[in-house]
Amino acid sequence: MKKTNIKLKGKLRRYLNWPLYLTIVLILMDVAMYAQDIQMGAEFSGFIVLYVIIVLISNRRNRPLLINELVNFATQYGTVPVSYTHLRAHETDSYLVCRLLLEKKKKKKRT
Repeated sequence: MKKTNIKLKGKLRRYLNWPLYLTIVLILMDVAMYAQDIQMGAEFSGFIVLYVIIVLISNRRNRPLLINELVNFATQYGTVPVSYTHLRAHETDSYLVCRLLLEKKKKKKRT
């Protein structure tokens, strides 16, 4: 599989990085556990280290696959033909005025 150099932005980037954000929450919980019981905090720290290793490995392996699937999905459904009526439904008022003026100009040239 070839390497992808696609930069993710916005919601998609946050979605793919949520396990890393969860690590911050786990660390805060661990600090609270250390305050209650040192042994419990130490055991939870071991869990956090294991969790971070698993997240980093899976993120490293699956990220290119997810990006590739997203690109394939976008190209597959991004080329769906749309009717002229559907396009006209999304016209803004300013675009409509410009289009009408151009049509009027074309009619004058024909006559």
